[in-house]
Amino acid sequence: MRKTQREHGKFRIENEKLKLGHQLCVPEAAEVKEKIMNEAHCTPYAAHSGSTKMFQDLRHSFWWDEMKDIADYVHKCLVSASESGA
Repeated sequence: MRKTQREHGKFRIENEKLKLGHQLCVPEAAEVKEKIMNEAHCTPYAAHSGSTKMFQDLRHSFWWDEMKDIADYVHKCLVSASESGA
């Protein structure tokens, strides 16, 4: 497969994907972000990391505007776990 790339400032299109540096740009679709955060936080290998660790892990591969969503997601997960007695 031929690698195609167009640059516009710091953003570029590479193989039909929008990237910022080496990070994949995530669209403003809540369900897409939710899926990424769920995979990064709730799978067995993730071990329910805190928001700082999860942010550091995700920012290496992904970028989206307002990545503070990560802290909100982790907070909701911790609140749900404490309310359920888990």
